[in-house]
Amino acid sequence: MKNFNEIYDYIKVTRQKYTDKFHSGFAEFYFDYFKDKRESIEKIMEIGVNRAGSILFWKEYFVNAQIYGIDTRPRILNYVEDRVHMDVIDQGNRKTLLEYATINGPFDIIIDDGSHITSDQVASFETLWSFVTNGGHYIVEDIKVAQDIKYKNMEVDIVSYFNNTDKSEMEFINIKPNMIIMKKL
Repeated sequence: MKNFNEIYDYIKVTRQKYTDKFHSGFAEFYFDYFKDKRESIEKIMEIGVNRAGSILFWKEYFVNAQIYGIDTRPRILNYVEDRVHMDVIDQGNRKTLLEYATINGPFDIIIDDGSHITSDQVASFETLWSFVTNGGHYIVEDIKVAQDIKYKNMEVDIVSYFNNTDKSEMEFINIKPNMIIMKKL
């Protein structure tokens, strides 16, 4: 299996894709956090694909996983390849999100790197949490962005929302400076 630097070089040099996960520290975190599950993870869903750099990271890192990506930009359909599935979906549309998850789920890992708008993050979590496998993870990235006034469109900010979320189905919730990680029982 490829190490961290080999994956980075493959994405940046060979595939000429960019993902901020390498510069934000997220990639290093994921590489270490999920190192014992690289071969056992079966399905990952990422909300917010942009130019598919992170999708390639997941594909290279989780060597047996099917990778599902959604975004509002139709260009993501150009990134479909072996083990990579893309659909144009608005993460704030609960009905469409539910239909998508019902067809493609459950997922071992769901990562919200989408709009960063608080109401979208809440809608996604409330719709998708039931589609996280037992022992699986739901992760919200870039929570500092969601706390910015132009993205905060609810009375409560994203950290307060998750601090007050029902945790009865969670093994843990870890709120870090720029991400929230939840593990399902």
